[in-house]
Amino acid sequence: MQLPLEAASQPLQLHEWLQGSPIPLAVAAHPSGSFLALARGYALVIAQLLRDQHVPSVQQQLNSYNQQQTAPTCQVHYYEQQVTAVAWFAHLKSASDLTELDQLAQGGQRQRQQHGAASIQQQQQALQELHSHQQQASSQLLLETDVLLSGTVDGHLQIHTASGQLLLRQRLMSSAVLDIIVRPYCSGLRSSDASEEVCITFSNALIRINTLDLRSLIRMLQYTQHGNYSAAATVPPLAHLRYEFPAAVGPRVCGLSFGTVSNDLYSLLSSGSSSSAAREPKQQGRQKIAIVTVGKSPCLAAFEAEERPNKSTLAALVGMASSLAVGVAGAASKAAGLGPSLMYHGVKSLMKPLSTWYHNPYSSNNSTASFATSQPIVSYDDAQHLPKPEPLSLTKQLRDDDRILEGLVPAPVGALLVAPDNLGRVLLFEGGSITAVRLWKGYRDAQCGWIMPPPSHPARPLGLMLVLLAPRRQTLEVWLPRSGQRLASKVVDYPCLLLPVGLPCGGFGNDTVMDIWFESCTCATTLVVNLTSGEVWNVMDCLVSG
Repeated sequence: MQLPLEAASQPLQLHEWLQGSPIPLAVAAHPSGSFLALARGYALVIAQLLRDQHVPSVQQQLNSYNQQQTAPTCQVHYYEQQVTAVAWFAHLKSASDLTELDQLAQGGQRQRQQHGAASIQQQQQALQELHSHQQQASSQLLLETDVLLSGTVDGHLQIHTASGQLLLRQRLMSSAVLDIIVRPYCSGLRSSDASEEVCITFSNALIRINTLDLRSLIRMLQYTQHGNYSAAATVPPLAHLRYEFPAAVGPRVCGLSFGTVSNDLYSLLSSGSSSSAAREPKQQGRQKIAIVTVGKSPCLAAFEAEERPNKSTLAALVGMASSLAVGVAGAASKAAGLGPSLMYHGVKSLMKPLSTWYHNPYSSNNSTASFATSQPIVSYDDAQHLPKPEPLSLTKQLRDDDRILEGLVPAPVGALLVAPDNLGRVLLFEGGSITAVRLWKGYRDAQCGWIMPPPSHPARPLGLMLVLLAPRRQTLEVWLPRSGQRLASKVVDYPCLLLPVGLPCGGFGNDTVMDIWFESCTCATTLVVNLTSGEVWNVMDCLVSG
């Protein structure tokens, strides 16, 4: 794959960043592995990774589909505030919503039948070409929604379409956003926990956003196209929970809510006694959640907070239903009083501003770059909507005054966390018990990632693997995290970035769609981006080449 580096390098000023400029570079890979979001300063670049494949016969079959679904090669947007963090949020469709993918599969079956009389070599080539195009198309057919989340230096959260159009800007804090992590259900303390969250880290606080609230807000923007005109002016801010760290805890760099904590033995015995049966409904709302953060003094800090039911999503849905009823009633009264002609022009004037609420990024032309200063459709800049901070208690910490953990990369499956520090070490620990599993030395300025091979990969029996990039030693390595066995090593003698590719949300109880995603798109992996040539390759290829 190839990153259009020429179009992205100039707005991002990558040459300055490579020479040690203090302005950071934020990069995120789409769960499909087909798009990259790069932000530095006031510029945001969303680039499609180009594939060197030429398929004239199959492209004719999918030509009408690709004209609507193919994203622009490179989109460049500028904003009023500097962008400091980016992350993709993608949610899978349910199994009942895969009619378009079924049609694509039927088209592939017909293509194979048409090549029945051809030679075996031609059949294999046609099947490979068809699978390549299906991989690019099905990643969008399988997703209910995919948006880009970005944080700014002044504490705003921004929601963009997949092409970069700014939909919402909302102030969460007054300080800079340091990191954004999307946690799917399979990454956490318990596999039975279906919660999925977006965690936004500030130096003194952590913001939790339930993906159900985020999906509801995105759907609310889509519903305005179907007659809910009054909802356009009354879209509520995105609901979230705010946790402020104690004053004794130093500045944080990255944080993650790791799901609900399992009850201890005393709680289990108490819940089973008859005397506590009357208190059971009350106790059910007092589950604890684990929050893990890294930074300075202490370098590792774990907290617990009381999880309470969040009624914001239900309230928003009730508000939408009420707005829809009021809008329908108002439209009916206007139709009776103003007449059909005036009603037509009134609805047409209302539809014009609402048509910009949901922009299909794949209906644009395939221009090389689009330069524009983006303004949000909805903006919340005041502090009146900010919730009160939730109570937070410090449970465990690793205090080492000289050590600063500079990042946190959660495993795509399970409760393992990896964090590089400023002393050339990489720490692997359990997110539940905050117990160190392994420590690597000699990895100054290290970058970390994970690999989970798909079911069809020959390395699948090995399970989860850790990827370490040591830029000063120009070496990329793949390890088994628990046993400490090194599986592969490769020389990387050029400046590059290590980009973890996570899994989309919505996989809990949705095994059919997840299996299709693994077969047609990608599994959790890590990409390497060559910042000199723009070449992008998958670390999983190291396992095949040895």
